[in-house]
Amino acid sequence: MKIKICEKYPENRLFCLDLLRGIDMMLLLCFGSLVHAINRAVDGGLPKALMNQITHASWEGFQLWDIIMPLFIFMCGAAVPFALTKRLKDGRFTLDYWKHVGTRFVVLWVLGMCVQGNLSTYSAKYINYFSNTLQTIAIGYVIAALILPIKSRIIRLIPAIGVFVIYALLLHFGGDYSRSGNLAIKVDKAVFSLLVPETHGMMTESKYAWILPSFMYAGMTLFGMESAKLLIDNTISKWRRANILIAAAFTLLALGYLLSFIIPVIKPIFTPSFTLLAIGWSMLSLAILFILTDILNFRYGMSIPILFGQYALFAYVTAHIFGGIYYSISAFFTNGISHLPESGLKLYMSKEWVEVIRRIIAISAMTYILAIRRALEKLR
Repeated sequence: MKIKICEKYPENRLFCLDLLRGIDMMLLLCFGSLVHAINRAVDGGLPKALMNQITHASWEGFQLWDIIMPLFIFMCGAAVPFALTKRLKDGRFTLDYWKHVGTRFVVLWVLGMCVQGNLSTYSAKYINYFSNTLQTIAIGYVIAALILPIKSRIIRLIPAIGVFVIYALLLHFGGDYSRSGNLAIKVDKAVFSLLVPETHGMMTESKYAWILPSFMYAGMTLFGMESAKLLIDNTISKWRRANILIAAAFTLLALGYLLSFIIPVIKPIFTPSFTLLAIGWSMLSLAILFILTDILNFRYGMSIPILFGQYALFAYVTAHIFGGIYYSISAFFTNGISHLPESGLKLYMSKEWVEVIRRIIAISAMTYILAIRRALEKLR
């Protein structure tokens, strides 16, 4: 199936927005597992500096892998002006507007429970009620929906900045920044203890805080929304839009770096310093891609990332829920026939390289499913 979706792109969409979202999804769903498989297959492994970037910082620090979740939240915020503006009536809320927002919130929350919340166990012993990126996006989506109709950019930025100040003060004066002493995790355990017993996974296994960091999820979503609103503002030249976004990105990166001397950069509790750095890098990436693809119109070879970007939620959910199917498809082509022990690619290469081939086939199968999804949509 030929994927040809970059040449005549819809004028009501930002190419860079879908591209960055697609790169983020491919980094999570394709690149990481493949690199780890290659690392196991190569004698001596891949360079340690590379592998460090394909893992999360254990507590403090900022590595490439740490940007995936906040970038996803940021990009969902950037999609808000496209998804919700058309549902306003003369710039005002309507009942249909809030029906859409409410439905979206519920769907994202339930999907988050399906993906990483053990919802399919149907047992209160195992279900995690708040444990996934999709639920953080649901929170940010509602906040962005409230702020979107405000016409003044300055007024819209007040709550975006305010959540950082509130969260920073709460964290700084509510505890320390250790794993056990920070306020964010203490609040989670206090609230979750009302819902589940002390032995539940939400109390013992979670590596992240979720409730208080909702301030930061909202902040990331609002900055994503403002970034998109800037890039589609036709009253400003495209180059000026790009320059403003780049300047804002470097400002936030500088603020995040300076704040890190007071508040450590910690992803599991989304400290304000970490979040500022994450938003700064997200803005800078979006601005660079805006210049490359929406100003200079360089779009060669980007069809597959765009495909993942247009159907990011579909790709994310299906990869987590049906990932075993993709992997089973790859096993058919690599493992040989079960009742014939001397068959399969293991006859010609090590099991580690067989695993690399399996990963490539699984990624190809996922891409093909997305292409079919797009083809079916175009038939409607």
